[in-house]
Order: sequence, then structure tokens, then C-alpha cells
Amino acid sequence: MNKIVNKAIDITKRYFFMLALTGMMIGFSAFKFTEKKLDTAWYSVTVAPGGSPENEEELLIGNETDAPFIGSSEDQCATENETIMCSVQLTLDDPQDKPETIAEARDTFGTLLTADHPEE
Repeated sequence: MNKIVNKAIDITKRYFFMLALTGMMIGFSAFKFTEKKLDTAWYSVTVAPGGSPENEEELLIGNETDAPFIGSSEDQCATENETIMCSVQLTLDDPQDKPETIAEARDTFGTLLTADHPEE
């Protein structure tokens, strides 16, 4: 038994720096896994049925889009009114926590990056 303990001590002394380096690598890697990843994405914005585009409580945040969204010819975003908000960019801890309206998003995040109807 004593022989095994001496051999373990000898190996530890020989490979101390390698063991320390391996431990550091494992330690730093563990921090990388605990980092919180934020999801930044564009979301479509539509006016609630019967709502007004000027009322942020009636601007509903829809599904995630690939880029700032400009609507179809039937959508208010395709009209000549350049003040209608069509998309909003949100950075969320969890996409399930997406606010339902622009008013709620503004209360949560303050300043919002939006895409309005493009200037003609």
C-alpha cells in the first residue's frame, strides 16, 4: 500500500504543471457553459383588429422574422403612412418571455429598435 502511495506522489510531482493546466482548462470551460445566451431577433408588429397604429398598447408583437418586416399590399405596413411600425428588434433571455405589445416591450426595455414603413 505504501508503494502505491509513493508512486502516486511521484506521478503528481512529475506531472504537476500538466495537472494544473488541465484543471484550469476544465475550470474556464465550465464558465463558458454557464454564460447566459441572449437571443436577439426581429419580430413582426401588427395593429390589433380595430386598433390604432398610434396606440402602442394596440401594436401586437408577432412571430420572429428573418429581417425587418414590411407587410404585403393588404397590410397597413405597405401603405404610404411611414409612421406605422412594422417590426421590432428584441433581445430576450428566453424567447418565451416575449412581450405581447409594443407598450409592454417599451416598459420592459425602454428604447426599442424598430422598422417603420420605408420612405418612398
